[in-house]
Amino acid sequence: MARPAPPARVSSPVYRSPSGGRRPPAPSGPDPARVAGMLLLVSAAFRIVEHTLISRWVQIESSSGTVYTYAAIAAGLGLALVQGSDGARKAALWLNALGLFAGLGLALAALAIPELREALPLALLVILGGVALIGILAGTPSSGRVFACAVLFVLALAGQLAVSVWLLRGGERELRSIVTEWAAPEREWKDEKVGLRVTLPEGWVFLKPGNPVVDTVGTKVALGQQTVGALAAVYEDSDRTYLSLDDYLDQWFADRKTRLEDLKQVSRRDVTVGKAEGRQMTLGWSTESLRFEGALSAWKDGRRYFALLSFTTGGLASRAEPEIARLEKALVFDAPVATHVKEAVARVTAGCSLLSAGAVEAMSRSLPRDATTELYCRRGYEWAVRGVREMGGDAPAKMGALTSKVFGALTPGDRDRLGRYLEKVQAGAGTSIAEDRAGNDLLGRGFAALTDGEKVELRGLVEAAIELGRLSST
Repeated sequence: MARPAPPARVSSPVYRSPSGGRRPPAPSGPDPARVAGMLLLVSAAFRIVEHTLISRWVQIESSSGTVYTYAAIAAGLGLALVQGSDGARKAALWLNALGLFAGLGLALAALAIPELREALPLALLVILGGVALIGILAGTPSSGRVFACAVLFVLALAGQLAVSVWLLRGGERELRSIVTEWAAPEREWKDEKVGLRVTLPEGWVFLKPGNPVVDTVGTKVALGQQTVGALAAVYEDSDRTYLSLDDYLDQWFADRKTRLEDLKQVSRRDVTVGKAEGRQMTLGWSTESLRFEGALSAWKDGRRYFALLSFTTGGLASRAEPEIARLEKALVFDAPVATHVKEAVARVTAGCSLLSAGAVEAMSRSLPRDATTELYCRRGYEWAVRGVREMGGDAPAKMGALTSKVFGALTPGDRDRLGRYLEKVQAGAGTSIAEDRAGNDLLGRGFAALTDGEKVELRGLVEAAIELGRLSST
């Protein structure tokens, strides 16, 4: 008996079940739920990136929880949609419907309230993104519609970021407008008394007094940069006493902290301003929702303390950095007090063997600016004799022993002449320049007979005695 022929192959891709039943083939093209899930995952990452970028402009730490919660929900729904969950599809539809209502509410508010008019594009983009996602998930699947809605969703996300940044940069635009409005016509400023001068680099202007953007307390001059909206101010403080430049920075920070509660110090480093060594403190703060970044460079000249504050909004910090560097180079500081002290130290130490550089620098705070070398010598001997009485321990005995060696190196006649001169100085009696020169010459000859170690020790003791005598004379 012949075997039956096998059934002919069927070219149609119809699936035949074991029971003989049939079902239509799966539709070709992308799975809408999978596409929507991937878009939600992109949206979750986008929100975190957007939050990070926007934080350069505004203080938004308080909204971080909301952003990360949205990102977590969007990522969770996206993963569930990619895995084919019908419940996730329904949840995504409901959530996007709520987002549409929120976008419509924002759009209506923007149309009704002039102050919110700039938010209208953002509201329309939110609506567009919601419509696009619903278009992917709702209705009969269609490859063309899924593709078009996916493109619209991505464009809506990108548009939201662009509009958000544009809105936030409104503060920057306002800053540049204020700089232009308050610009003074001068291109150079100087204060010869304190040794400061500025010739403006291109793009910078001086701001007129009373401008609303730079603190005027202690300000010598305020400046603005018209291209990037950077601001700067030069301060002087000679009314308060500071222990050091770091102490000045500490007190400046504490004073401003009372007005800017979120003022933060980032770092400190050494800098040079003109002829002066200084300290710089980098800062960050926010005001009226704008975030600012800046630096305060402080330096001193005698008892005068100076500082240059430069700052801009966080979104422009990188662009403003070279402009601020150009301004810092244009700031010239001659350090008149420090220069005078340096000259006095070189001149007086060369003419007065017993006076150290530290002693001359300390004496310059109490002597006239045009004090002669002879006056430094005479006043130094006077203060040293007075101050040695205030010294404790064995310092007076050591100083007496070394002074005796100085006298012992002289002839009896020279010792007598030097003794009479020092007695006259100690009594505060007037001496002539010739007497001062002769007395200092005798001290120099006796001092030269000491060993190097004895010279260093005697200068140190004289310096300490001079400072005690100087302070007791004020």
